[in-house]
Amino acid sequence: MNLSKTITIRELAQTITLIKKNAFLYAIAAIIDALFFFAYGFFTTFISDSITAHSALISNKLSELLAQKKLGILKLLFQDPLRPLTGKLILLILLFFALSFIVYTIFQATSWWIARTIAGKKENRAHFFLTFVKLNLLWFGLYVFYRLANLFLSLRFLVIKRFEPGAYDLGGVILLGLLAFLVITALLSYATLQRWSFFKLPLRTTLPLITICIVIFLNAQFLTDKLSKLFLLPSLSATAYYLNLAWLAIIFCSFLVFLKIYATLVLSHVRS
Repeated sequence: MNLSKTITIRELAQTITLIKKNAFLYAIAAIIDALFFFAYGFFTTFISDSITAHSALISNKLSELLAQKKLGILKLLFQDPLRPLTGKLILLILLFFALSFIVYTIFQATSWWIARTIAGKKENRAHFFLTFVKLNLLWFGLYVFYRLANLFLSLRFLVIKRFEPGAYDLGGVILLGLLAFLVITALLSYATLQRWSFFKLPLRTTLPLITICIVIFLNAQFLTDKLSKLFLLPSLSATAYYLNLAWLAIIFCSFLVFLKIYATLVLSHVRS
């Protein structure tokens, strides 16, 4: 088989060509992606730290209670004295996801719309944003379920590890695999604007596409990591440090925008 004639290889070259023709839009999309990471950190870091602190507090109290009572972890979480802490933790998690949803939708909908525009998709902006919101209601709902399940299993594992130091976190590994599957499914839905496109697309296209995207993403991470060691030095002033951090974020995000354009192009040839 001539690899140069396959969709996944051919569209790599086409992606580069389209980026050259739309360099300004490409740069704007990369900047928006970079701003997303800064905005996400700004709005959610405090809540995320509070969730971590509450989880640790609950874990410590659980260990004490389990040593005294022969009850399941789930029952203890919703009984005094843990019930107020559990309730506050759930509220913090819901607030975290509400803020995450808003920030993610605003920035990523804009970035994806620009990426799809570069790929030749002429779409009404309002209609696209509405579709993007509808897609994310499902994905974020599933992600909330994942995080709650992960929180419960993490607390359970922390308690188990206190009594069995050599215990293996099999539940955590399974959930991590499910999270990876959820992320891939969501990203493919953005490229096609169809919720369950992962299950409808032919594997002969999606598997090479996912493989190439993972390779490019890992290389982007590797490059950014090497550059950060060169330019994010402790001796820098605060201004210089954050300026370097900003352009490094834009470089990394330029790869992400490349992948968005590339995935849109590849999947535009396939009926889902």
